[in-house]
Amino acid sequence: MSYYQDKPETLERVQWLIKLRWVAVTGTFVAICVAEALTSSGFFIMPYCLGAVLIACYNLAFSLYAESLSLNYDEKKATKFANLQVSLDLTVLTYFVYLSGGAESPFISFFVFHMITASILLSTKSSYLQAGLATSLCSFILIGEYLRFLPHWNLTILRPNPYGFYLEGRVVAITILELTAMLFLTAYLTNYLAGLLREKQEGIKELSRLLKIGKLLGSTLKLDTILNIILDTAVSETRTTAGSVVLFDEKKDELTLRVARGFSKPFLNKTSSWKIRKGGMTDMILKEGKPFVIGDTSKSELFKNPVAIKEGIKSLIAVPLFTEDRVVGIIYVDDFKPRNFTKSEVRLVSLFATQAAVAVNNAQLHEKTKELAITDGLTKVFNHRHFRETLENEIIRADRYHHPLSLTMMDIDCFKKYNDIYGHFEGDVLLKDISDLLKRYTREMDFVARYGGDEFVIISPETDKERAVEMAERIRVEVVESFFGSEEAYKSVTMSLGVASFPTDAVSVDDLIKKADAALYKAKRAKRNKVCAFVSVSKTGA
Repeated sequence: MSYYQDKPETLERVQWLIKLRWVAVTGTFVAICVAEALTSSGFFIMPYCLGAVLIACYNLAFSLYAESLSLNYDEKKATKFANLQVSLDLTVLTYFVYLSGGAESPFISFFVFHMITASILLSTKSSYLQAGLATSLCSFILIGEYLRFLPHWNLTILRPNPYGFYLEGRVVAITILELTAMLFLTAYLTNYLAGLLREKQEGIKELSRLLKIGKLLGSTLKLDTILNIILDTAVSETRTTAGSVVLFDEKKDELTLRVARGFSKPFLNKTSSWKIRKGGMTDMILKEGKPFVIGDTSKSELFKNPVAIKEGIKSLIAVPLFTEDRVVGIIYVDDFKPRNFTKSEVRLVSLFATQAAVAVNNAQLHEKTKELAITDGLTKVFNHRHFRETLENEIIRADRYHHPLSLTMMDIDCFKKYNDIYGHFEGDVLLKDISDLLKRYTREMDFVARYGGDEFVIISPETDKERAVEMAERIRVEVVESFFGSEEAYKSVTMSLGVASFPTDAVSVDDLIKKADAALYKAKRAKRNKVCAFVSVSKTGA
């Protein structure tokens, strides 16, 4: 999916030239009509009409091809198309110059306009080639007419007797030199000015892109959504076929694939995460922190990833994501064919990488803030507020699907006495150790929270009372068999646990908490270090 895409620059210029050519054709026909009205003899309109018709015909063909090219754009085809147009225009212009008197032709000044057009439309090298070609064609006409192996034509009313110009070879040579200097100087100046203008335009386009992306990014805080927007835009703007954003875990020294486009499922499965190979391309990108470009992976000694080679990646741009002087990931744009990326494309991906890095940093801060809001600061398990929210949601889900749900409440036996004997610091250490033990001996689907003080709770979805009691008993035994504390003399403690279940014991949040608390109180009264399940009065009486 592409969020926006500007028209390719080469195609835009080609279409501009086509429009300009229609203006030239119209102007030619108007000029022919005016010339015919001004004179009744000495001016032959047929060669000019044929030239204008020829221009109109190939311009129509070019217009149709440009439309098809816009639907299925290919930069190489567009560049060849532009060169073909400019070369054909030069040939037709030379034809008009020859028919209208050679060096004395009023059309010879149009070579300057042609060079301006060529320099705007083509690369610097191609524009100089056009200057050389124009000089060669003009020189051929002038020398040919001077040596009399080309017949002299003068189908213009503006130059009544130009043939005397060819009497002196020195004049012909000077004219050729002047024309050569004029055309190459025009090419140089136009290229220079066009380069400056192009830089300004690129800057404006980049700002426009950043503003558009900024608006899109402002609508969400979700990291994956933000990275998808940035990656889609990067792939679209560089006109590549694939791309990805990977995040760097400094502790594990590995990269994790976060979002991707244009790759096969086997490739994505194999590259979901990978360790960094020392001395490899990724290692170099992370260490140097600079954009990395490969135009042809088959010729690069650094590109040795067998999975990427098998996928068919032939060229790429890789830019590290920097935030607060550390690398948090890499953005890749990849193509399945060799290509020479432009400086503008590399700079553009670098700008997107900056935005991606900011997004990653903001998302991490948001996640950290969110985690702090729901986590107990001391024990790092969930806090009381988040426990109640989760229990409400789990009861709704259990009720909807008619599944059991159990709640286990527990506290450390004689915790106040423990604090009095060993101090509050050791009491805090004990709470942390108990929290770690609970996380180890519960399932991934279970929810562990600190209820308050030395009390903890466990929400066990998809779990009936019998299985919850079994889990509680395992925890109790493990606590008894463990030693806690931070000093040389480790201490042993016990815990009391109470279990209640939904919907057998209660159907609301508060009621389920009360029933689990009642079971815990029962365990406390039974001399502690015990697991008790809630039993209703009616069942006891029965």
